Amino acid sequence: MDSQPFPSNVSEWTWDTLESLAESGQAENLYLEYKRHLRYPKKDSAKSETEWKRNVEREFTAFANASGGIIVFGMTDDGEPAPFEPPAHEISRTVSQLIQNTTPLVETDVSNPIRVPSDRADRIALAVRVHPSLAKRRTA
Repeated sequence: MDSQPFPSNVSEWTWDTLESLAESGQAENLYLEYKRHLRYPKKDSAKSETEWKRNVEREFTAFANASGGIIVFGMTDDGEPAPFEPPAHEISRTVSQLIQNTTPLVETDVSNPIRVPSDRADRIALAVRVHPSLAKRRTA
């Protein structure tokens, strides 16, 4: 994952990182996944909340069962920034709720909120690093 055109350490992610991914046309790949929403989008979702949550859990689990990766919340599937309103509580708690039912239990690092550089918007994105599962690391 270190040879990717983005930092593997999510604490290094900034708004410039997101813009760079968008400008370069960086598509999703084996190590990078884009998710527009961190929470269930009640208004514009064709899926039920349960289906949406299972889909997100599958993404986390797939990275854990492979070589790990980064899920960026606040990006469209086309790789364009789509920041969202921050949750009312701590962001790491929201991520913990998303992965609480994964098997294996997924180990993550969560970035600080990646804020839009504007005085007019309180919107963020978030990068979450998913580590390979312990079983995967033992066989590597």
